[in-house]
Amino acid sequence: MRVSIIVPAFNEAEFLQKSIAITRLALVQTGLPLANQDWIVCDNNSSDRTSQIAAELGAKVVFEAQQSIARARNQGAAAAVGEHLLFLDADSYASPELAADFLRAIETPSIAGGGSTVHVIGGSQFNKLRMQRMNPIFRLFGISGGAFLFCRADIFRELGGFAEHLYALEDLEFSIRLKRHAIRRQQRVLILHEHPVFTSGRRGEMNLPSLLRLYFSNFLAVLVFLLSFILPKSWIKRLGSRLFSYWYQR
Repeated sequence: MRVSIIVPAFNEAEFLQKSIAITRLALVQTGLPLANQDWIVCDNNSSDRTSQIAAELGAKVVFEAQQSIARARNQGAAAAVGEHLLFLDADSYASPELAADFLRAIETPSIAGGGSTVHVIGGSQFNKLRMQRMNPIFRLFGISGGAFLFCRADIFRELGGFAEHLYALEDLEFSIRLKRHAIRRQQRVLILHEHPVFTSGRRGEMNLPSLLRLYFSNFLAVLVFLLSFILPKSWIKRLGSRLFSYWYQR
């Protein structure tokens, strides 16, 4: 069994080494040797040392010029050779316990894919609570965010990957389609929760301008996501590129 671990990265020199090193070791410790790990970093037009760090760590580096996390994930998946795909955010990493849960999941034929709840480290207490409030929803509805999201490679390709017209909540949209696919095939989606993925709480500082930006952008992201069910994809893509382009600015 071979697993392709796909990391979309835009200016992630600060976090990337920790994410890859810790997760790679955790997978080795729980039974997936390095030879069976296919690490792919998609550099989404970074201006820092993201690509160099990824290459130094032995990852395959691919490039996506258009800044879009959906496109970056799809570009990484296009270079994958594993039977299973794991999408891991560049500021997130798995413990050995989560790695073990993940390996057991992908060895179960009835499981089409899944994800993980999150445990936020660093940042403000407010941001930690804001991000972790989604964990009960993930478990209740069997959906997952993109920090740790996995599925079989053949299913990913059958579903057409992430929706590239979405600049936000593309992970949620894919997770919903994955769950529908699993139900049709009498399979299931598993949300790992006993050992959440560790992810950075670097966003959402405790000051009024930051909080306003945070809540307003979240509101807009949900609004555009809902509109995507009734408006043409070209409209949603244009709207998203205008509203969320600042996410790619330091």
